[in-house]
Amino acid sequence: MGDEQHFVGWSVAWAAFTLAVLAWGIGFYGPSVFLPTLHSSRGWSISEISAAITFHFVLSALLVAYLPDIHRRIGIAGTTLGGALLMAIGLIGWSRSWEPWQLFLAAIPSAGGWAATSGAALNAIVARWFERDRPKAMSLAFNGASVGGGSVRAFVALLDRLARLSNRGAGRVHCCPRRYGLDFYSIFQAVPHQPWSLSRWQRSAYGCRETDNETISF
Repeated sequence: MGDEQHFVGWSVAWAAFTLAVLAWGIGFYGPSVFLPTLHSSRGWSISEISAAITFHFVLSALLVAYLPDIHRRIGIAGTTLGGALLMAIGLIGWSRSWEPWQLFLAAIPSAGGWAATSGAALNAIVARWFERDRPKAMSLAFNGASVGGGSVRAFVALLDRLARLSNRGAGRVHCCPRRYGLDFYSIFQAVPHQPWSLSRWQRSAYGCRETDNETISF
């Protein structure tokens, strides 16, 4: 079977799984890390931080409505790459904020990044490749959200612990030892390899998709 008949839909589904691990682990479950970290390290009130987190989710919900238009303009791969970069910029802003009002500025790019990599984006990435096995493929992609909720948060907790041990071993007390955990959190998101993978799997490159009985060109 030639390369033109090679079905790469499952590779796309696994790429979407990877995207979900990072995007949901940071954009959706991340605020549960931000809240206690910023509260304990900066001394800000829970209500101030919660207001910025609420703004992050409300703004992202509004931006999702425009996601199909953005996909048509710059493509799914370009939108996903841009969303990953926006989320990284936003997370750097969250970790570098020294006044509560700065959290609302940081929430603007983080909300844009979450909107571009959330459930609507996963559906757009995966659904066009499948007909018969679409439920299975969508389940695979969205399982990444569950994995991200546990693994990414655990990864950040480990970084936080290492930062504390490093500060203690160096004999200094940093004004914000947990900041390093959030900074590494940003770096972890800022390596968005899956958009380039998705760009390799544009339908125009292979011109094929799964059907009930065979892989056909279109």
